[in-house]
Amino acid sequence: MKKLFTLLFLFTFFCSNYLCSQNITQQPVNDTTCVNDDALFYIEVSSTGNCTYKWEYSDDDGDNWYFCFSGYPNPTNDSLIFPVISADLDSNLYRCNVYISISNDTLTSDSARLIVNLLPEVNAGNDASICSSGNYQINNASASNYDSLKWTDNSNGYFTDNTIINPIYTPPVDFTGDDVTLTLTVYSPCGDSTDDAILTVHPNPIANFLGVPETIHVENSITFTDESIGNIENRIWTFEGGDPGISNDQNPTITYNAIGDYNVTLEIITNFGCSDELEKQNYILVIPQPDADFSVSEEYLTPGNSIQFQPNSINYIETWAWTFEGGDPDTSNDQNPTVTYNLCGDYDVSLTITDILGADTEENKVDFI
Repeated sequence: MKKLFTLLFLFTFFCSNYLCSQNITQQPVNDTTCVNDDALFYIEVSSTGNCTYKWEYSDDDGDNWYFCFSGYPNPTNDSLIFPVISADLDSNLYRCNVYISISNDTLTSDSARLIVNLLPEVNAGNDASICSSGNYQINNASASNYDSLKWTDNSNGYFTDNTIINPIYTPPVDFTGDDVTLTLTVYSPCGDSTDDAILTVHPNPIANFLGVPETIHVENSITFTDESIGNIENRIWTFEGGDPGISNDQNPTITYNAIGDYNVTLEIITNFGCSDELEKQNYILVIPQPDADFSVSEEYLTPGNSIQFQPNSINYIETWAWTFEGGDPDTSNDQNPTVTYNLCGDYDVSLTITDILGADTEENKVDFI
């Protein structure tokens, strides 16, 4: 009887210490980590005596479970440690089977999910170039695995919205540098990542030209000189009323065959495609050749009477030099002089005119009065 009692006592002791009190007091919990980072699942039981741990994983949301025998350090400890996480483990479930040798029973823990966040990736796009007065539409930047982003530059330019992936960028006004560094930074739980793109800002050319002379007689020519600033590769001249009307020469010569005021336009383009345009309105004045012909109010008169003379050329004339044989006065520089004839006879009249270009011509009419 004493022996039987001793056996019952020993069985009760093992049951209470190794079997009956065995339960999982700390279940594994979900873990979120990043690629190349670490992760940990662990459990706690009420007693560690005579316990063997075997961790399992499921990659199909718990339909099938597999022993963590390859690539998992220490799959038979109470902690399942991942020193370096790879992306293919994302969303796997993990649980632990606790084998109790004294009773040959098994306790299975709850399953916990591993969430693996990918590292952020960023590409600021290709390097590009623009003209200093232009905008740059960023159109080939890309990023993934991020929560937010921000564009910055090193020259105090302006982004239409520096929190979107492909904004429009404007360099500072009167920017005189060569390159702007555009930096795209993305932010994520797994860290930040940046990438740079280089934007080369080419200076705009400055169009200017000179036509010599600016005033000519009809059917004469003018030579235009390009005085633009910049690395000019192409020129487009437009000559209103000129012949030819368009030219790509650096210093073209243009003939004007009709009287009038004419505009001249020059567009220049650099080897980087930057351009500027200048139009000079009413820049060229084409005037007629001077004509010294004249008329009189009447060609016949009695002694002591007066007549008035009118030149045919009025516009663009600077001086009139009249000579009146037998007249009073016998010379005049008036445009329309009045002359008195006191004696009978036939008299010559001459007129010499000088225009604004310094050209002069003479008309002499014999026995005109």
